[in-house]
Amino acid sequence: MDQEKEIHLLSAENLAIQAVLVHVLRHLAKSDSNLWKAIAAAFDDAASEVENAAIQHGAEAKSERTLEALRIVQINRKASLGAGLLVGKGSSEGKGSSELGA
Repeated sequence: MDQEKEIHLLSAENLAIQAVLVHVLRHLAKSDSNLWKAIAAAFDDAASEVENAAIQHGAEAKSERTLEALRIVQINRKASLGAGLLVGKGSSEGKGSSELGA
């Protein structure tokens, strides 16, 4: 298989996995404010892990790859939990579906 075709297949697979994950997390977050909090904490942990890996691996790891990974974590956080996460949220109550869906 040529490299370009393999890159496209891996990209499609990644997109599919992200879509499933975001929708599962969104459904869970909508169902219970405690789950919303746990999912929010997991996204915080993921961002911290990416940042810590960059610190441990030196300057070259703090490059575009790290920034892109953090950007993707943020996109998936917003898609899963809604924009309310950016200002903090104690409960999922009161959030409309337009805010939970990105």
